Amino acid sequence: MRGDALHLPEPTGIWYRFSVKCDRPTNAAIEKAAKSAGMSPTSFVQKHFEGILAAPPVDQSAPPSTTNCTRDFDVAKSVGITVTVLRLYRAMDHAKDGNGNVQMSMLSLADVAGVAPASVKTFQHKLMRRGLIKEVRPASHRTPAIFHVFSIGDEQ
Repeated sequence: MRGDALHLPEPTGIWYRFSVKCDRPTNAAIEKAAKSAGMSPTSFVQKHFEGILAAPPVDQSAPPSTTNCTRDFDVAKSVGITVTVLRLYRAMDHAKDGNGNVQMSMLSLADVAGVAPASVKTFQHKLMRRGLIKEVRPASHRTPAIFHVFSIGDEQ
């Protein structure tokens, strides 16, 4: 009986499946983002799931900081983005040069921001629609795009 031997290692080849519930607009957004990333919706969601596990572990011994979470939520809400998109914005803002420009690969941005690589482009489009970043030079075959990063509250 397997139930009594949970301390034993898992046999190879066993996979667990999870379901994600979402409404119709969220499903459409996932399908659109997956298509723009050149992936299937299933692969796109899987990449996001792997990104969750790749995030640095949270120190469970420290009390949760509700002030930072609340502040992040308030900042994101005030500019019309999610907290996850705000993380990408902050990563770009931190990496910008003296002229306010940043040039990083999508994989590097995803790593620094702690988001799934497949979502970077979608998040950048959201930031552009909100006027928080502007594409200065599009990506070419060998070089990442250059973005100008505006400070939150700046008039563009």
